[in-house]
Amino acid sequence: MKKLFTGDKFFLFVTVTAACFEFISGLINVFAAPETVMGNVLQLAVVACIATLYISYKKHNKNLMKAMMGALLMAFVMIEVMSLSAMSRTSDMIATPCALVCAAVIFVNHMVINARRQASPANIVINQTAAALYALTYVVWMFTWIGECRTVWMVVSSVLYVVAIPCMMAAVVCIEARLDSYRSDREAAGWTEENGYPEGYIHEKDK
Repeated sequence: MKKLFTGDKFFLFVTVTAACFEFISGLINVFAAPETVMGNVLQLAVVACIATLYISYKKHNKNLMKAMMGALLMAFVMIEVMSLSAMSRTSDMIATPCALVCAAVIFVNHMVINARRQASPANIVINQTAAALYALTYVVWMFTWIGECRTVWMVVSSVLYVVAIPCMMAAVVCIEARLDSYRSDREAAGWTEENGYPEGYIHEKDK
């Protein structure tokens, strides 16, 4: 999975898909389901976060980038916690807790990864696996409740949402994998926490 999550095309694909689909889904919900105000606001807020995350990554603004990653991961946990209060089907009672566990694992593990300056390949694999399970949960979940949507617009919004959220999670995990790959490269070149970068080391942003 390392090659997939560190690939430029996959990263761009999940980011653009997430931003576009979530924005359209949120816009539909503003008009089709205005009663779900908090959910609509959260949807549009995460669109701003994913766009900012991508731009900050491209501009090598690490402080802003890490803030956006944390904000998105917390948003995913909040989304799943909110879903717990809306469970009404047997499928919800299986899918919702599974999605919440995956989101919580990724969030906590993300903090562990960023608390260290050394590469954490094992933790990266855990988050990649959890992100894949998170996406699978959403796909299975969609097929169990999409038939209960009252209008065509709600079907469209739901499908876009189900694709967008796992793509956002994948985008965050992509950046984690890339940053960890940079740490591995600098350690292989001789970087240590005590001595810093070796003489002549070229940073990724300067290559």
